[in-house]
Amino acid sequence: MAEALQNSLQGHLAEKAQGFQAIPLPGAGENETAYFHHASRSLIIGDALINLSPDPLMLLPAKYCTNPDLLKNNLKRLLELPVQRIFFAHGAPILQDGFGRLKTVIP
Repeated sequence: MAEALQNSLQGHLAEKAQGFQAIPLPGAGENETAYFHHASRSLIIGDALINLSPDPLMLLPAKYCTNPDLLKNNLKRLLELPVQRIFFAHGAPILQDGFGRLKTVIP
């Protein structure tokens, strides 16, 4: 029952988020998904990447991942996007050269 409700809600949310491309990121936390807004070149990401000062941008630590190797592989899809800005669940946003910053942490 809970899974059916969750699937229904995710479908409903995807319909409402016009202009955003959902990018599932298996290997991070359960149901981790990034969202890319093409018009503004903005990436919104939950837990898969962290940008907390004073540490540099980094991947979610392996101990919090469901499958760290799978996450690293899936993050490579973000390098196919013309990312300018990145907004995080954890940390300060990156407001310019998001693509360049992604290249520093995605293997």
